[in-house]
Amino acid sequence: MGDVRQWLDRLGLPQYAELFDREQIDLAAARDLSYADSKELGLPIGPRTKLRAAIQRLRDTPVAATAPASIDPNSIGTRDGERCQLTVLFCDLMGFTELAGRVDPEVLQKIIRAYEDACAVCITRYEGYVFLDATGGDY
Repeated sequence: MGDVRQWLDRLGLPQYAELFDREQIDLAAARDLSYADSKELGLPIGPRTKLRAAIQRLRDTPVAATAPASIDPNSIGTRDGERCQLTVLFCDLMGFTELAGRVDPEVLQKIIRAYEDACAVCITRYEGYVFLDATGGDY
């Protein structure tokens, strides 16, 4: 379990090493840890998010590089997908084209930002996320 301690230390999550020890989660088990599992362990959202990204990186490394010597890498099953419910919200701002023609671009940007902020408040209230695309625009 020392490997898991070192891994959690590198992630900046050393306070969870005892929890992982208690739950008998080694690196091989961590590879298959789901987001729901981390939630069941009682991890707050921030550490769960860090852990999810780290587990993905761990999954992307060869099994032999992370598995203890006593485990045959060929005996470890393939990772299965995890089914998650996804709700997508698409909102159209009615009259946007007309509004864009009537106001200065700077004013329009402030109006749109206020609209996006109001949407983000509602979305985060229900533990949702506002997705940012690669160009930095909000969806």
